[in-house]
Amino acid sequence: MNQVPDFETYLIISYDKFEIQLLDTKNFINLYKDELIYETFRDNIDLNLLIEFLEKNIFKLEKVLGRFVNNINLIIENKSVLKIDLGVKRKNYSGNITNVFLENVLKDIKDLFKESYREYKLLHMLINKYTVNGESFFSLQNEINSDEIFLEIKLISIPNLITLEVENILKKYQIQVNNYSEKEY
Repeated sequence: MNQVPDFETYLIISYDKFEIQLLDTKNFINLYKDELIYETFRDNIDLNLLIEFLEKNIFKLEKVLGRFVNNINLIIENKSVLKIDLGVKRKNYSGNITNVFLENVLKDIKDLFKESYREYKLLHMLINKYTVNGESFFSLQNEINSDEIFLEIKLISIPNLITLEVENILKKYQIQVNNYSEKEY
């Protein structure tokens, strides 16, 4: 029986180019790649140019894949990406800081972000480190015996307008954005 290999498609939108890639994630092979390098550095996404680029490449990519592309991973480099560093100190009166407690803290932060920054889509919430009883950790421990924790968190988001514009263009090809990422510039 033939096993269907796992594939991932990436669309990279940056200041100096558009790039699309089809990766075979089982064999770590790049099956298709094309890019359009701009003549000049662009502050904003040229949607007409993106449409032309996708028109040229989606059908070629699907021919290599042998089926339709349904999902795509979108990587965006844009000055509009909003990065917020924050510190959060929380007290847990039970004396144990569990994963459930940390998940609830992060959910509260996410909800507060959504309420305060309605015009942005939260891409990532990264815990840079956390401090318990004066000791810093960079990865989560199973259970922490303390009633207080301090988290250093980075929130990365992008304006809803950008995501909506790109998603509307991709809908023409019946493609949904599977995952958003931000490209450092």
